[in-house]
Amino acid sequence: MGEHTATFADLYDAHAEEIYDFLYYKTFDTYAAEDLMSITFMKALEHFPSFKAEAGASAKSCLYKIARNAAIEYYRTKKLDV
Repeated sequence: MGEHTATFADLYDAHAEEIYDFLYYKTFDTYAAEDLMSITFMKALEHFPSFKAEAGASAKSCLYKIARNAAIEYYRTKKLDV
């Protein structure tokens, strides 16, 4: 796990700010963007071995896909609350 953790930390450091900005643009809510960013990186960490090996897709594009899906789910649950 040590090697994966170090590599994942590098991935986080490289992309956390832009993923947060993307999610803030989607929600215009600081707290929601922070929560969704946490969800995004948790899901990426859970699937990190397959995440790294996914053919034809960069790590950055995978993170954006996860973030986009997290934002969609956020609005689905928010819609149900209203």
